[in-house]
Amino acid sequence: LYFRLTYSIIGQCDLTENHSDIISNIDDFLWIKISQVIAQEPSESVVASKNSMDDTFTLGQLQTLLYETYGEVHFDAWSQPLVFFKILCLTQQYEAAIGFLARFEQLRCHAVHIALVLRDLHMLLLPNWLHAPLVVRNDYDPTGFRRLNLARLIMLYTRKFEFTDPEKALMYYYMLSDIPITTEKSPEEDSNATIPSGLYNTSLEHLTAKGQNLFVQCVCELALANKELDLLLGCVGENDIRKPGAIDRFCRSVESRRELIRTVADVFESTGQVVEAIHLYLLASSCGDPKPDVLVSVTLINTVLSSVIVTSDLGS
Repeated sequence: LYFRLTYSIIGQCDLTENHSDIISNIDDFLWIKISQVIAQEPSESVVASKNSMDDTFTLGQLQTLLYETYGEVHFDAWSQPLVFFKILCLTQQYEAAIGFLARFEQLRCHAVHIALVLRDLHMLLLPNWLHAPLVVRNDYDPTGFRRLNLARLIMLYTRKFEFTDPEKALMYYYMLSDIPITTEKSPEEDSNATIPSGLYNTSLEHLTAKGQNLFVQCVCELALANKELDLLLGCVGENDIRKPGAIDRFCRSVESRRELIRTVADVFESTGQVVEAIHLYLLASSCGDPKPDVLVSVTLINTVLSSVIVTSDLGS
């Protein structure tokens, strides 16, 4: 039995045999299977060519074997989630591992932080559309590849405290600042699907036209949802000096701060909340040249006054 196992590893053969008479734990099983994986040369289209051969075992095939063929039921994943998480990580299935861990409320925090670290190390594959499922696979991806919807993961995590602790939520939203907003969807995606959160997704089309990123969208939607404008964006205090808000730590310049406040103001205006929009345009005017934003505020005030006068005339 041991000779057969040794030959199987050295010769990378007898690949369908699990050697259950010898292997007593998952670590030994993984070690043997990883030892049988062939080295993939970057210059060759290994995924396309090797899979057609009978006696080869690629990393993609190992990943498919563990994640799809055996899966959660075989490894009793719901009773021992960290074991299944380890199995996926050891076979470089980080996206699937994080997606599985995030399904447990008590482990979601760890899933988010691991995902952010891997994202920073450029070791995480993201989907091409924002409304993709948490873990998704593209048809053109190599065997075993999957993608993690980081935006969806962060929204799932932050929705439990985005209203009670918006400043903390902003820290996680800022991690999405390098992801542009796009309306592109997968062919299979439901037209009514949205990123799950407690926020409102009303400003997506408006911000897409301006080429904004996902962090800006999250700030806009959070402001729309909780109306904590002074806390999030700051306020104008004595002597017309602006007091900092939660966004100041994420805006590296006065101009970027002003642009973010103006974007939020635009969204409020587009949703018909004119009074709040006027307040925000005046707040933006305290950052840099005040003239453009003051003019917008005056225009909106005139619009509101005109509608009030017309209504009064009709009533009389």
